[in-house]
Amino acid sequence: TAWGGQYATGTGNTGQSACAAGSYSPPAGGASTCTPCEAGKYQPNGAKSWCAIAEGGQYATGTGNTGQSACDAGSYSPSSGGATACTPCEAGKYQPNGAKSYCSLAEGGQYVSSTGSTSQTPCAAGTYSPSSGGATSCSAVPADNYQDQAGMSWYHACPSGTSTSGATGSDEASDCA
Repeated sequence: TAWGGQYATGTGNTGQSACAAGSYSPPAGGASTCTPCEAGKYQPNGAKSWCAIAEGGQYATGTGNTGQSACDAGSYSPSSGGATACTPCEAGKYQPNGAKSYCSLAEGGQYVSSTGSTSQTPCAAGTYSPSSGGATSCSAVPADNYQDQAGMSWYHACPSGTSTSGATGSDEASDCA
C-alpha cells in the first residue's frame, strides 16, 4: 500500500511513486493516483499528502497549482485565504500595493470613482467629500458656502449678511457678496 503523498498503480507493486508538485494523495495512504490541488490551493513540493490554501492577498487559479500568485495593486483577496482570483477594489476604495487582503476607503476630501483603483483623488476647490470617507465623487459646496482649497471634507459658511445668490460650488470667499 502506498503511503500518503505516494501512489501505486495496478496490482502486485513492489514500489510506490511520489506525487508530483501541484498534487497530493491522502495521508491514510493506499492511493492509486494523485489528486491535483483544488483551485485556491497549491503544493510546491512533491510527495505530499496535502495542499496549502492560498493566503490572503494571493490566489491560485485552476487546479494542480505549484504556487500562489500575488494580487495586483487595485485588487485584493480575503484574509481567510483560498481565493481562486483577486477581486478589484470597489469604487470608493483603493489599494496602492499588490499582495494585499483589503482595500482602503477613500479618505475625507478624496474620492475614488472607479473599480480597481490604486489611488484616491483629491476633491477640487469648490467641492468636498464627507469625512466618513468612501466617496465615489465629490459634491459641490452648497449655496451660501465656499471652499477655496482642494482635498477638503468641509466648507466655510459665507460671512454674515453675504450669500452666493444661490450658486453652488463656490471656490473662493469673494463669491460671497
